[in-house]
Amino acid sequence: AVGAPVRWFAGVFGAVGCALLIIATAGTATVVHQWIDSLALELGVRRAVGASRRNVVTFVVVRMIALAAVGSAFGVWLGTGVWGTLHQVIPGVPGWDPLTILGAAGLLVAAAMAGGLVPILRAARAAPAQLLGAA
Repeated sequence: AVGAPVRWFAGVFGAVGCALLIIATAGTATVVHQWIDSLALELGVRRAVGASRRNVVTFVVVRMIALAAVGSAFGVWLGTGVWGTLHQVIPGVPGWDPLTILGAAGLLVAAAMAGGLVPILRAARAAPAQLLGAA
């Protein structure tokens, strides 16, 4: 009798978690896209003073990877704390699952990279004057 409410709560909690992961994935891609678009002036200056297209792409990709790594590390740290607390408070809820946490982190990193792909390529192809005029 006690198991049915816990299973129901776990199902609802899982569904809400999946919905939030979808929203976080779309939000991550959108924010990274906007962030790289906002770098147009800086990228235009770099190109105008002699940076190659490859240097510009490398510069942005390294910053994106660092941002995704820090965000994922923070999310994993926060998620393990919340998951551990939930597991202690509600008996029957499964314990911490590293594959689920790392899968979600990997999905968000992939979303960040996918969200940044179009603006990075657009900035790399644009002439410095176009980038400077876009800001």
